[in-house]
Amino acid sequence: MASHHDIELNGDISDKCATSSSRHGDSSIPPSPIQFTDRPITGMALRHQLEQKDGQYVLELGEAQRQFGDEWASSLKTDKNGIVLWPQPLGPEDPQAWPERKKSLILFIMVLAAIVPDFDSALGIASMFGLAKTFHTTPDRINNLTSNWSIFLLGPGGVFAIIFVRRFGRLPVLFWTQVIGLAFLVGATFAPTLASFAVCRCLSGFFSTSSQVLGLYICTDLYPVHKQPTRVALWTFGYLASPFIPPFIFGYLAARQSWRWVYACGSIYSVIVVLLIAFCMEETLYDRHLDPVPARPTHGLRYRIETLLGLTAWKLRKNRTPMWKAVKEMLEVMFHPQAILCYIFGAIFFGFTVGINVTLPIFLAEPKRVGGFGFSHDAISTLYLVPIVSVFIGEALAGWWSRMATRWSVLHGPNVGTLQNEDLLLPTAPGTLLYLIGMLAFGAGLQHVTLAGIIIGWALIQAGCMVNLVALLSKLSLEMPDRGGEIAALVNWARVLFGFCIPYFQHEWVNRDGPMVVWGTEGGIVAALWLFTMVPLWLFGSRLGRRSQKDEH
Repeated sequence: MASHHDIELNGDISDKCATSSSRHGDSSIPPSPIQFTDRPITGMALRHQLEQKDGQYVLELGEAQRQFGDEWASSLKTDKNGIVLWPQPLGPEDPQAWPERKKSLILFIMVLAAIVPDFDSALGIASMFGLAKTFHTTPDRINNLTSNWSIFLLGPGGVFAIIFVRRFGRLPVLFWTQVIGLAFLVGATFAPTLASFAVCRCLSGFFSTSSQVLGLYICTDLYPVHKQPTRVALWTFGYLASPFIPPFIFGYLAARQSWRWVYACGSIYSVIVVLLIAFCMEETLYDRHLDPVPARPTHGLRYRIETLLGLTAWKLRKNRTPMWKAVKEMLEVMFHPQAILCYIFGAIFFGFTVGINVTLPIFLAEPKRVGGFGFSHDAISTLYLVPIVSVFIGEALAGWWSRMATRWSVLHGPNVGTLQNEDLLLPTAPGTLLYLIGMLAFGAGLQHVTLAGIIIGWALIQAGCMVNLVALLSKLSLEMPDRGGEIAALVNWARVLFGFCIPYFQHEWVNRDGPMVVWGTEGGIVAALWLFTMVPLWLFGSRLGRRSQKDEH
């Protein structure tokens, strides 16, 4: 999934590399292609160097020569434009060295898999009224008993998945959790009672959420740091757009057929994802921290089958992280000084969008005589096209602004030639501005029953959310290398934990104070949090990083 934007970014940095090399007194350092010599730098040495750089990554060879010395710099591997690769590819089995076509296929599957958890949870939004009719209850009770709890369980499900991933690898955990999640989704499709339906729906979300937290691992496993933000944007698109796809596609179906058909279609999609994982996905976990890297126990088709089922992980268990240590490291990531501020900011801005998705259909369906829009099922379904399109736009903006932030950091930052992870937070400024304007427009649209305000506001909210989320994940993944899964799991838990709470008070709050007050207040809260979390992180984050590293040592 390489794009012309990567080429543009690489070209700018590589030009700067040549200038910097001359400035430091050596213009003869040629860009070295990805190749595996007889004396590669060991994974442990690379890891040590990364840890000593306080979240900064030297991307130009001239700066590497100045900081590391001629011999060390000359052995660094670069891409075709002369940009230093971090992490350094250690051999042909290293996912960092795989062909681009293979990487793109794996990332594409992860985007499809990331859609599954919120996609399955949002099936209930499309069929909310049909479920209420079948089980003789109200849409509010269906929301509280099934939708809200299925969203809530996405959080702990992701945390448990990552703990098992550290022990057994990416592929087997992804495969088995998706299979189990599919089984419970089929159970919900044929559930005879509301209680059995609620249990199956919630457990389906708990197990299937692994794809939402494994994606950051996959991006960092496959791509060097200067390409990771754009790949994170592609993966993030999957699970940010997923809650809106079922109401848009299946809202028409739910208005004409039983809700069971909606869940049957969701099950079919999950089957497709499981088959793609089984036949096309690869294990991207590579033990680069070991010296030497352990060889594969088997090869060919046998290796693929054993890896998919988890047998390879069992054979290599002595090299993998024990469960107790995985829990310990999860807690370390949870209480990392910089991460805490990111979790708080992410929980609030993401949680408010979850609340919109769950409660908006109720407002739209209310009769005009009580201040609602009186929309039909088809009209509500059509409106869900708005956030889907806006997430596409947000993905493009997130990727573009991330590239701009990377370019600025390397070419004009305080340490020329070096990418500083705090600079990846720069896109949160325009992202938060989009979010605030969107909240005000959305609230005004509901207040004055103006459809244009809802459309414009909702689009800006989702685009801003996409930009902010990509910036947070990219920054934290560079701050804590090899902890992408823990980061994604905790950010995911933060957003669903707060989003779980919103529907319980938002409807009553709107009825009391009006939509303009509610969404204006929420937008103001997000803007204030940005000012008190993201700005200090950008200004002082490197100091916090150095302090936390000293505490660890």
